[in-house]
Amino acid sequence: MNFIKQCWDEIGKEFTTAVMGFFQSAKLPTDANVTWVTLALKYVGAKEIKDFRSISMVGCVYKVILKVLVRRMRSVMPNLVGETHGTFVKGRKIHDDALIACETVQWLKAHKKKAAILKLDFQKAYDRVRWSFVDFLLQKMGFGRRWRDWMTECVSSATMSVLVNGSPSKPLKIERGLRQGSYLFLWSTCCIGR
Repeated sequence: MNFIKQCWDEIGKEFTTAVMGFFQSAKLPTDANVTWVTLALKYVGAKEIKDFRSISMVGCVYKVILKVLVRRMRSVMPNLVGETHGTFVKGRKIHDDALIACETVQWLKAHKKKAAILKLDFQKAYDRVRWSFVDFLLQKMGFGRRWRDWMTECVSSATMSVLVNGSPSKPLKIERGLRQGSYLFLWSTCCIGR
């Protein structure tokens, strides 16, 4: 983003046209939705694969578009997320749910109550989300065609390229799933958790 700011006089008009074009056509510019994945050192002197962590990078045009969508969606999120959902809502923390679960178990033990406790792990569920399901949910929640077209384009145009020694591999088409960090990911987490 620093590059965009520093070179605004030269590229600002083209950048603005790309972002505004998305909101008019619901189509992202070519290669705007590529995620580059690479390995980063956890510490200096790393020698083994466990000494690295994978990171992903997304282009500036997509980030700006996503930021606009996030700001628009922020105002309706409280109406979409139930009061009992503890994650991804301002003022609530993911650790609150674990703390409540621990306190509940302690209370059950202390009072010698019988109970069944079920732990569901949705960690990989978002890798498998079908985009038609996301569109269906958005429609059922009252989102209009234009908004749904924007969301569909954001998830369905995504590709991934692995950087090996700084050179990108051939892009891989992503067939389903939601990226962590995207507001649609956070929104769907709230909806599925209801």
